[in-house]
Amino acid sequence: MTLLIILFIFVCELTMTTSQAQAIDRDLARQYFTEMNEIAEQDAGSLWGHSLVGPIIFINPMTREIVASQADGVGQLVQAGDVYVGKLPKNVNVAYTAMDWAGVRWTMLMWPFFDDPVMRRTTMVHESYHRIQPQVGLPMLDPVSDPLAETEARIWLQMEWRALSVALAMDGSARQTAVADALTFRVFRRSLYPGAAEKERVLEMNEGVAEYTGVRLGGGESPSDLAREKLKEAEGQDTYVRNFAYTSGAAYGLLLDDSDDTWRTSIGPDDDLGLLLAKATGVDLPADLEAQSKRRALSYDGKVLREAEEELGRAREERMRAYRERL
Repeated sequence: MTLLIILFIFVCELTMTTSQAQAIDRDLARQYFTEMNEIAEQDAGSLWGHSLVGPIIFINPMTREIVASQADGVGQLVQAGDVYVGKLPKNVNVAYTAMDWAGVRWTMLMWPFFDDPVMRRTTMVHESYHRIQPQVGLPMLDPVSDPLAETEARIWLQMEWRALSVALAMDGSARQTAVADALTFRVFRRSLYPGAAEKERVLEMNEGVAEYTGVRLGGGESPSDLAREKLKEAEGQDTYVRNFAYTSGAAYGLLLDDSDDTWRTSIGPDDDLGLLLAKATGVDLPADLEAQSKRRALSYDGKVLREAEEELGRAREERMRAYRERL
């Protein structure tokens, strides 16, 4: 048995033991239920036309212990004070999501949950949005955008994010310029990978809109500052093939709020957040996307970003070569 396998088994056993030891704190879970209800009641359905107040279920993924905010529809859960408890059947997947189980549509959250109040609130709102998402009229689709594993795609995605961050911090003509830059980088990147645009669009309309909702309602006094923090923290991550949508969606949604606060009332499954923002701000994209992208990138430290990403790309390729040789 190799050292790598031994370490892997040790980590798995340690993770299982730690998770099992952390039984769901019912009092704390009840506090979190109350916290989410307060956020939802303050919104009063104004953001999406549907209330976010609804059933929430915490689950320990290792023990499958349940603490829920209300009774289920078929008597699977038992009341314990102000909460309901039980065990989730093994044939039900556990994740941060919305699910239909035991006659109720739940917001599903995993325990242990987040101690950080901002992360906790944004996550609860994000997943509560997924619960009402069918009522909003947007499907819960989850494609993966493989081209975002490519170095060139990663570079232009992060250039888009840098421009979005500037746009969130500015107003007037400075914001308009930054929005135009972000959309130029975005469309140029997508032009390099046929078929990528549709996968990105679908995932942004699912997870991106959900994350925007979480940041908008759960992000405290300055959702824009939180969105900018997320844009900054996302730079240089190992992968963007799926998680990019969370970062992009919050930024585009907040910029749309400032440009056309009615955009949510007419949004549909075929929409694209970038195109919606271009329309709301009156931005026209240049015909020479490549030349304009390379020129505008200079304003966002594009040369430094490219050097860093190309180095990361070489390191990833070296790791893959080593893995192939070992196999």
